[in-house]
Amino acid sequence: MKVKVLVFGMMREHFGAPEVEVDLAYPACVSDLRHALAQQFPAALRGYPYAVAVNLEYAQDLTPLASGDEIALIPPVSGG
Repeated sequence: MKVKVLVFGMMREHFGAPEVEVDLAYPACVSDLRHALAQQFPAALRGYPYAVAVNLEYAQDLTPLASGDEIALIPPVSGG
């Protein structure tokens, strides 16, 4: 299944686009997505911790994914 992944913050610059498409085997979960992203975009993720949100909620590695889900990579944010 193909999923679209939204990319925010400093990660957007490293991916070169605000959105990327990733092909995953079905069934898939967030950990499968992380693995596929590391394979497909190794330089963009190197050394950057990030959270994953699925359908507007933070997701754990075992959260299942379905075609049509809104998936977002969220880099760390800081503020003062």
